[in-house]
Amino acid sequence: MARDRFAVIWTTLPGQPVKMADMVMTQYETRITYTTDYIASRLPGVSILASPSMFSKSPVIYKAKATIPFYPRLVSMIPSNGANNIQRRILTKLFDSRGMSEVDIDWQLLMLTGRNTIGHLDIFPHDDSAIAFYGKESQSVSKDVDRSTLWGAIRDEINNVPIDDYSVLAEAIGPTPSANGMIPKMLVAIPNQVEWDGTFTRAKRFNEDEPELIDVIMKIEPAHYPHSIELEHLALQLHDKAGFETPRFWKTQKDGLNILAIERFDRNVQGLPLPLEPLFSIFAIGDRQFVSNDSIQLDNLGERIEKLSTVASIYSKAVNKELFRRIVLALVTGNGDMHMDNISLITRDNQVEISPIYDPAPMRAYSQHDIRFAIPYPISSNDPKTGVLALGKSFGISPPETLAICEEMLGHGKSFLSQVKALKVSEAVKNQLVRVMTIEHELVQTVIK
Repeated sequence: MARDRFAVIWTTLPGQPVKMADMVMTQYETRITYTTDYIASRLPGVSILASPSMFSKSPVIYKAKATIPFYPRLVSMIPSNGANNIQRRILTKLFDSRGMSEVDIDWQLLMLTGRNTIGHLDIFPHDDSAIAFYGKESQSVSKDVDRSTLWGAIRDEINNVPIDDYSVLAEAIGPTPSANGMIPKMLVAIPNQVEWDGTFTRAKRFNEDEPELIDVIMKIEPAHYPHSIELEHLALQLHDKAGFETPRFWKTQKDGLNILAIERFDRNVQGLPLPLEPLFSIFAIGDRQFVSNDSIQLDNLGERIEKLSTVASIYSKAVNKELFRRIVLALVTGNGDMHMDNISLITRDNQVEISPIYDPAPMRAYSQHDIRFAIPYPISSNDPKTGVLALGKSFGISPPETLAICEEMLGHGKSFLSQVKALKVSEAVKNQLVRVMTIEHELVQTVIK
């Protein structure tokens, strides 16, 4: 019989950490019970769909699904079991996982790394470990962690070359889970400067006053996605120019590795964490039938955001318009990877909004990712206008405004296409992306005629 698992959830507020809830995970369900003090605080809870004011002293109960046994909001806090998640590979080598189930390994990783991660939740096995964690002085490693031996170890690990001492990497990246995805990522801090030479240290802690450092997601280009860093850097520049809220970003090369650092926007100006939750987590919590990106259609998103506005402070009309604009720009820039883990809602000043841009890379440059939309939606090549106008309508956007958005985004797409053609990258990658964008530009041009 599977054993029950126990943990506590904390968060950080101005001046001090506070306990949010107790958690019990069984084979069949997860129960989260808020503390009396946290209920009284009227602060955000573990999820948009699980606010303390909504549940009060009643436990938040999530019935486990075969494909999602963990409470969905916690899934992104566990280094995923993917070939490109270097942190999972590193950390699982530091403990004996023989005889452990996949759920046991994930739980062990959550207990090891579930703090100072994306968003505002910190997970601990018990309150004593939380108090010890918050009481420690800064654990930042020395500023020379970019030395060639470390970068050489990172390069070898990404390329699946055995290395002698995994503790070197574990010490460098610290107990902070990397964001999941197809490109290897690490959550670290870099010098807060205009230029970046690849120097990094551990991610900052909530009580560290280090203005010379800035928390970032650091992405490292793997061999099987050549030039992906160059393409994402170009896409970030385009989104910034197009007026989307885009975090600061830096690109450099270190020890033969192409790397991109993107400022973390889940922290406020004081460095305190902000609630950030992907749509995947929100829908998986609220819909028993939801298990993947294929569980809904793209034209269902607007309605679901509208429903969220009945339980949270969301300006659904503004969020839906922003979402549609991003979808059209993704279409004309070859970004078929805009799935529900790449769209998040962030809470700032008690207002829930769509988060700044992240992961806008044009992944259709790689034939294995050449799909129009990661969230399914059919557009007939014989009558694309009908499909696009219907999609706009599903987000509450009128036909004239839909066409205006398409025309605006197509202009940005044409600019992006010219920039891609000028890049000194693999001809195979470039030709694939140019082919995809040319097709989609013609489609959108047909729509706006």
